Amino acid sequence: MGVYNAFFMSYALPSYNPLKPLSRLLCALCLLVSVKVYAGSAFFNFNTDATASGLLSLYGNATWKTTGGAGAATNASDGYLEVTPSIGGQRGAIVFSDFDSGAMIKAFTFEADVRIGNGTAMPADGFSINYVRSNDPVLSGGNPASDANIWATGPNCEANLPEEGTQTGVSIGFDAWNSGGVAPYCNEADQSIGPDIIGVSVRVDGQLVLQYPTPTLNGDCTDPTSIQTGPNDGTGTTDSLCWAHVKAVLDTNAMLSVYWKTIKLVRYSLLTIAAMMAIGFTTRYSGMDATLGLAFAKTGWLYPFFGTMLGWLGVALTGSDTSSNVLFGSLQKITATQLGLSPILMGAANSSGGVMGKMIDAQSIVVASTATRWYGHEGDILRYVFFHSLVLASLVGILVLLQAYVFTWIIVR
Repeated sequence: MGVYNAFFMSYALPSYNPLKPLSRLLCALCLLVSVKVYAGSAFFNFNTDATASGLLSLYGNATWKTTGGAGAATNASDGYLEVTPSIGGQRGAIVFSDFDSGAMIKAFTFEADVRIGNGTAMPADGFSINYVRSNDPVLSGGNPASDANIWATGPNCEANLPEEGTQTGVSIGFDAWNSGGVAPYCNEADQSIGPDIIGVSVRVDGQLVLQYPTPTLNGDCTDPTSIQTGPNDGTGTTDSLCWAHVKAVLDTNAMLSVYWKTIKLVRYSLLTIAAMMAIGFTTRYSGMDATLGLAFAKTGWLYPFFGTMLGWLGVALTGSDTSSNVLFGSLQKITATQLGLSPILMGAANSSGGVMGKMIDAQSIVVASTATRWYGHEGDILRYVFFHSLVLASLVGILVLLQAYVFTWIIVR
C-alpha cells in the first residue's frame, strides 16, 4: 500500500483485546516522542534528560544525547535518545511508564522522529515499537536489553529477538536482517506469511500476523522501501543520516495503521494543499462568490459557457469538484435565477466543467511531482496538461450552451 509513495500500512488486528499495560516500549533513535491515549498523553523533546521525569527508563546501550537532535540547526541543546550506537553487538531498550494508572486502553497513537543506519553495509538487526500487556516478560523487573527469553521468536524459530517485538500486546517490528526460515514457521498466525524478511512486521500477543517488505538497503529519508534513513559511508557516525518520521495508530475498531517516512516526504504537498484550501474558504466566507455571481450575470446569453468555465476554475483552485460546488454553488444559482436559466443545469455545469480542471489543480500537480520524485517540475507538468484541460472544459461549455437554448428538453424540470 502507498500514500504519495511513502510507506503506509493499515491492518485490522485479528484477535485484539484491549490492553492493560504498565508501559510502552520503543527501540529507535528518537528526537521526540508523542504517545497519545484516551486517558493520558506524554510528549518528550529530549532537550533535557527525560529519565529525570520518571516517565521513561533506559536500559543497555540506550542513552540520552544532549545535542545532535533533528532541530540542532536552530537549537544547540536539541537532544535525542540513542538506543544503540552504530556498531555490532549492541542492545538497548526504552520503556515508557504507564500514563494511565492501569486503565484499560482501547486505542493509542505513537509517533517519533528516528535516525537509523550507517552501521554495516548489510544492516542488522532492527528495532520494534510495542504496546504490551502488564504481564509481559519485558516488564518482569529485569533488564529488557539483556535478559533471555523475553522477546518474541522469529519465523525461523530464533528466540529473543527485540526487532521481532514482544510476546504480548501489539508489536510493530522494523527488521533490517533477513533471517529466512523454513516451514513450519514459528509463531505465525498463518503459515502462508512465510519466512523472515527485511521489512515491517505486526504481531499480536507474539503471533506474527503481517509482514510488509522494505528491501532497499541504506535508503534515504524519501525512500519508504528502506528501514535506514541514509547511506552507509563506513564511518559509523550519524553524519550521513537524516531524520524520518514514524507513526503508529491503533483505533477503537482494532485497525492498526503504520506510517513510515510519510510526513517528511509530503510536507510540501501538505503545505500547498492547506494554502489552496485557505483560498477557497476565503472566497466563500468573504462573499466573493455572490459578487462574482452578479458580475457573471453581465455575460448574458453566454453565461452557460462561462458558468461551466467557472466550475473548471473552482476545481483548479480548490483541487476538489465537491469543494468547487460548495464554493460556487450559490453563485451558479444566483446567476441562473438572474438570467432566467435553469439552476439545475448550471449546478450540473459547475460539476462537469470542474472535472476538466482536476488535471491542473495545484494539489494534484504537487502530489504527482512528489509521488514521482520529480521535485521542482510542477511548472512543467502544468504546461503539459493546461491546454488539454482548457480545450476539454470549453467543449463541455459549448455542450451546456446548447442544452440551455437548443436541447432544452434534456434538462430535468
